[in-house]
Amino acid sequence: MVDPSIRIGGLFSNTGVTAAGECSTMRGAQFAIHQINAAGGVNGRPLELITRNPDSTPTLFAMHVESLIREENLRFFFGCYTSAARKAVLPVVERYNALLLYPVYYEGFEYSRNIIYTGATPNHNAVPLGSYMFDHFGSRVLMIGSEYVYPYETNRLMSDLLYERGGSKLGEYYLPLKNARPEDFARLMVKARELKPSFIFSTVVGDTMAHLYQAYADAGFDPAVMPIASVTTSETDIQQMGVHLGTGTFLQPLTSNRSIRRSIASASRNTGRCLASIK
Repeated sequence: MVDPSIRIGGLFSNTGVTAAGECSTMRGAQFAIHQINAAGGVNGRPLELITRNPDSTPTLFAMHVESLIREENLRFFFGCYTSAARKAVLPVVERYNALLLYPVYYEGFEYSRNIIYTGATPNHNAVPLGSYMFDHFGSRVLMIGSEYVYPYETNRLMSDLLYERGGSKLGEYYLPLKNARPEDFARLMVKARELKPSFIFSTVVGDTMAHLYQAYADAGFDPAVMPIASVTTSETDIQQMGVHLGTGTFLQPLTSNRSIRRSIASASRNTGRCLASIK
């Protein structure tokens, strides 16, 4: 008798403000499961991903996890994108002693025996980014973020680094994650022109990120003089907003890692496209 599959819940929104990023992490999970199953599975048992669409809404993440636990008897989950979603799911996985693999950067300062945190924390990204920006552009900083816990905490840490350097925080502004408008970002660019920061530190997340970069471009700012520094902008975001807005963005290459090179090559062979752009 063949052992049944190991079923895993996938919490990936394909609608809502963070859909682009979540679809990217879903493709990564699907690719990994394909690779594992092609190699014989886990102890001979294939993995099966059962996905739900939480619509980029934290309460729906928690609802789907509890539903999959109670109705489908699942205990392992991949996904969540924002820290708000993860924090909504945390008490559910702890209550049922389930396990969540969280695949995205986060702010740290949280521990649970029921979550494996695989993403970067600020000491991995914000600290080296801040040090580079202070050294090369200056320490007059304007902070713009989405209105939820990750930008709050990351900007708090960046503020500490800034003050240690004797720098100046010219402003700290937050816009709604779901319904920030282009004109909201345009007003902040007017403020940036008045304040003349060394750089803008962005913790904007999701679809509205394109509004920030569009407003920045419309304001005529020169990224060689006053750039946007961001720990949240990824290849997926640039693909979504258009390369004309993402021109000049530096993304750390991962090709020095042999296993990553093999994974990228395998994904390209299987799909004919790079992993970040598979739809």
